[in-house]
Amino acid sequence: LNNPQSEVERLSTFFNAKMKSEFYIPEKKMKRGGEKMAKENSTEDVAFDKEYYDEKKYLSHFNDEMLAEVRKHIDSDIAERLGYDII
Repeated sequence: LNNPQSEVERLSTFFNAKMKSEFYIPEKKMKRGGEKMAKENSTEDVAFDKEYYDEKKYLSHFNDEMLAEVRKHIDSDIAERLGYDII
């Protein structure tokens, strides 16, 4: 979220893929899509809320039981090596 172009460039290098020369950051929320998505039809009529992710507001959608179920399937050693914290 803090430097999306840098992250896309990193992924492009990792996957040995070529980036399009034009890079833009949409101001509105992106639609879930696939191959048929284009710049003209890729956003919803809702402003993107960066704080939703920065402030982890998405966690309000999960209760302790749900999080415990997910934790049972996470390898903590792998998560740690990848730099993730288990919530």
